[in-house]
Amino acid sequence: MFAVIRQIRQHLLLHGRPWASVEQEANGWLQSQHAPAGRAYNLSALLSAFQRTTSGLPAVWALARSLGLAQWGAVGYGLMTAPHALAAIQLDQRVQSLTPCGLRFMAHAPSSTQPSEEWAVTALGPDEGEGLAFWLFVCGCRQSLLEAVGGVDQRVRRVQLPAAHDAQVADLLHAAGMRVAFSEGAYQEWHLENALVRANPNAHPEVHQAVCQSVAVFSVLPADLDRSGREPLRRAVRAAIRTDLDRGLVPTLHSLAPRLQRMTGDAQVGLRQLQRRLAASELSFREEVAEVRRERALDQLRHSNHTLAQIAAEAGYAELSSFHRAVRRWTGLSPVTYRAQGPAA
Repeated sequence: MFAVIRQIRQHLLLHGRPWASVEQEANGWLQSQHAPAGRAYNLSALLSAFQRTTSGLPAVWALARSLGLAQWGAVGYGLMTAPHALAAIQLDQRVQSLTPCGLRFMAHAPSSTQPSEEWAVTALGPDEGEGLAFWLFVCGCRQSLLEAVGGVDQRVRRVQLPAAHDAQVADLLHAAGMRVAFSEGAYQEWHLENALVRANPNAHPEVHQAVCQSVAVFSVLPADLDRSGREPLRRAVRAAIRTDLDRGLVPTLHSLAPRLQRMTGDAQVGLRQLQRRLAASELSFREEVAEVRRERALDQLRHSNHTLAQIAAEAGYAELSSFHRAVRRWTGLSPVTYRAQGPAA
């Protein structure tokens, strides 16, 4: 996230544009770094502000293409050192909470009866108003991933953007060697199988394996839910709760089920099935909501400039005095004292 901010600052500086034009949106995105479910929504707002301030969508594309994977830290090096592009895509499926866009992707293998078919990769959400600038940025980041693994000849073969047709975007992607379609569906991209499994000249098995082991705990895959494991289910539920809270909504079981479907790609996660899984895992939805609200409130006290009244309201406390008592119960300190300690080391 900080790498993206640095690149935006540099671009604005070079073109004589004020940082203040995007500062509010940048701060909102940075404050979502501990809430992956809200990252895409906030990044979309930042990119839209950046687009308005600069030369438009070409500037967004240039921004995405300037972000090397090395700027993603250990995860970036893990992707770069994968044995081939397919391995990098599969690792990317597991680390959506650590990458800038906050998206989860699912790769679909070609039919076994027609092995020459393409692999399809689909973004599993979000679908709540992210704009064309956001999806263009996503496409640029995905292209950077492939080039880091397979070289400049590796690219997204064709792509579908979930937005209305834009001639400028079409020209940008055509110039990059992609066929592009626009629709109201999900973001999708397609790759030839033989290109995906081509050996990566930068492969480093030890580094790749080390990163895979370090990020496995962040994975939320459909198989995890199918096994009704308590911790994978808890992580998925909390991520969906955070998404509702990030949108200013009140989390409910009715809103949770479709969010879990989008996050995990598991179309079987209906309301009744979710209730059964929570009961079988001895998880209380009310307690999970309360815990997410607690984590968010403490994080905002340490990392945001929100007033105590704003934080209390977002945490579900109608009275500020009740919020004061809750923070003291959680931390042994008053909200003011806790905030004064600054960000945790």
